[in-house]
Amino acid sequence: SHTYAIKNTYYRLSIDDQELIEIDNLNFIYKINGKNMIPDRARSALGMN
Repeated sequence: SHTYAIKNTYYRLSIDDQELIEIDNLNFIYKINGKNMIPDRARSALGMN
């Protein structure tokens, strides 16, 4: 039996050109149905804006 672990840095799920999920770990982006779930103030505190 083998076990594998993979760490993704980017994931995007689109159906019929509609973006459902986008996760970008390097840029702190976490969107569900096009809405950013990480508050702008959190990104500002990290110097990301």
